[in-house]
Amino acid sequence: MHEHLGKKDKANLWPDIAQLRLPLSHHECAQWSLAIALTNMTGQYGDSVPDSWRTKAGAFLEECEAVSNQNGDDELPRSTDHCDQGPTVCLVTPNPDPQAQAENASPPPVGIETSQQVPLFPKPQPLDTDEPPICVVWIESRPHAVLDYTDACQLICYHNSMIRLRLALEVQEAFPNNLWILDGQGGKLSKDQIEKTPMEENVEVIMEEWVTILVKLMERDTLFDVKLMTFQNFFQALTTPSSNPNLVTLEGADLILAWGDLSMDFLGPNNCYGWNTESFNIFFQRLLQLSHVTAIWPHPAETLIYGNKTSYLSDAAAIARQHGHEIPAVCIIDHPQDVKELQPDLIYKRGYSDFSQHVYFSGCPNLGQKPMGTIEAFLAAVDEGEHCYAGVDGGLGPITPKWFTMPYLDSVKKFGELHVFFVSGKITHTTATMGIRTTHFRDVRNPTLLDKLLNQLYDEPMNVWEAEEAKQRFEKFATDMLIGLIQTREKREKHPSDLRLFARLDIAVYRHPDNTWRYYLSKVKAGIATVLYLRADTNCHIEHVLVSSLCDNFFTKGHMRRRNLLI
Repeated sequence: MHEHLGKKDKANLWPDIAQLRLPLSHHECAQWSLAIALTNMTGQYGDSVPDSWRTKAGAFLEECEAVSNQNGDDELPRSTDHCDQGPTVCLVTPNPDPQAQAENASPPPVGIETSQQVPLFPKPQPLDTDEPPICVVWIESRPHAVLDYTDACQLICYHNSMIRLRLALEVQEAFPNNLWILDGQGGKLSKDQIEKTPMEENVEVIMEEWVTILVKLMERDTLFDVKLMTFQNFFQALTTPSSNPNLVTLEGADLILAWGDLSMDFLGPNNCYGWNTESFNIFFQRLLQLSHVTAIWPHPAETLIYGNKTSYLSDAAAIARQHGHEIPAVCIIDHPQDVKELQPDLIYKRGYSDFSQHVYFSGCPNLGQKPMGTIEAFLAAVDEGEHCYAGVDGGLGPITPKWFTMPYLDSVKKFGELHVFFVSGKITHTTATMGIRTTHFRDVRNPTLLDKLLNQLYDEPMNVWEAEEAKQRFEKFATDMLIGLIQTREKREKHPSDLRLFARLDIAVYRHPDNTWRYYLSKVKAGIATVLYLRADTNCHIEHVLVSSLCDNFFTKGHMRRRNLLI
């Protein structure tokens, strides 16, 4: 944080900090410094700082007089007992891991409110007349990369679009496994056809969804100076910094995007990154250090938290109770290697896993030739996880996938889930999915009123009043959960949550003992591996709103980082 302050600023900061009555933590010192910067900022940058920010920064400085260094006062109690079968009124999960208390995380953005009345992320402010575009380094996305476009055609995380040939060639050259140029007849455009096509002419492509955001950033060339970097070059720049010129590019960027996502099995035998325990630990420690030099999305510490799963599920349980909701029970399995049999009414899941890779329940038929219903398969997965993640640290303490159970709910199989997307705390769209491995999905116009739920969670026959009530109830539940997660995380870890910028909340229903249907939060996604379901949007309405909003937020994040207002 202080590397970006002038020598005069540094000289003024530390003597004042020493005069405080109570010692400050590393994070509180950073917050204190940021507050001073805000209250004293003048000139071309100071004019853009809202008065409310200065007011709140001043209030924060006053509160520093009584600051203490306590964290996590409201953590949930731990239980090692097996939970009762079926839905229950409470969720019992463990205290968050030490890694969730990341000491290398960034300070919170002073003055940005966490409420439903204001955006959770500031609106873009224009560049100054002589200010250069925001320097963005986009890292090759590995989670959804495929070797051939015929495979991409079968995946829900790829979709077709029209972009200029010049941009398509630039992205394809850098990231050949994320984009293919098509001929409009079901095949790839040949080299001869490419040579005959004007560079500024639109061509059809099939690309990974997040590449759509990359292309839009590149199109806004007056606002963004986008540099493309392969993941291999990024990895080498951090693990061998003394001999890699790419580190200079990274440290000079205002914003680094799309480096990876740890919500998946990132150290499993078939992980997409190609690292091992030793190289990951080195890479991740230096990635955390880099996050103090420039802004990184997704933030490395937070992607660990949401990959852990049990951490946000425990928070979600407390938030749900605060708003009068009851949820199905979730229990940690402290010693999964000692499980003797799979209980027929429970689903067994693991953190750091995605796409149903580590989901087991008794009596389940093989899914994709994987025996999900046997104790042997479960125990083999436990052993594999313990082996692959042994010694994984990354500078935040041991990173160990936790196994947990949830009730087997027929309602999930019957109705599927609703995936609601937030940008700046505003809902951009909702998509419905069906099946354990999502094969059926569609855009949702209106959620179904739970009092009238019969066949599906969306677009049941309703009149306009019922549709409006259903939408309000669903969006209030989802927004309450998002706001609660942000407040809980920022209070505990003292750094801004990526959920402010972007989040996908997966919401399902269960039948309460009083025979009514209730919503519950089943998953949170906030990184580059998040499926956006753009393929369900045949008219590109979702794409235009979601992509434009994300580009605006990335601009703001890079712009504020340049002005030392947000890391």
